[in-house]
Amino acid sequence: MAADPKTASLYSRMQSYGTLTEAPRDVPDARFALPATVHWMRALAILTVDQKLDFAAGRGFYANVHARGMPDPQLNTVCEQLLFVLNQIAALQALTAPTNKADVARTAIVGW
Repeated sequence: MAADPKTASLYSRMQSYGTLTEAPRDVPDARFALPATVHWMRALAILTVDQKLDFAAGRGFYANVHARGMPDPQLNTVCEQLLFVLNQIAALQALTAPTNKADVARTAIVGW
């Protein structure tokens, strides 16, 4: 099953081509792992503070990185990780200014 690049989602691409670490048949069902995400967000925050990273440091580093072509499994892995990062950013933004504090409590309860 080949994914149509104009209409396919990242998940359908992963199911068609696989990733660097998974054959197409091994791509798991799409499920959200909240506890792992919460722990990953905390670890990333600790690392960012410890390494004194900010957007200026990131821009300086990535300004010297040049694009290259890659096979579909590699591209899928890159896109998968980008989607993961965007999810982390959205989660951090949602947790910094919730309109309802109970939402944060629910997240902590489910994560626990």
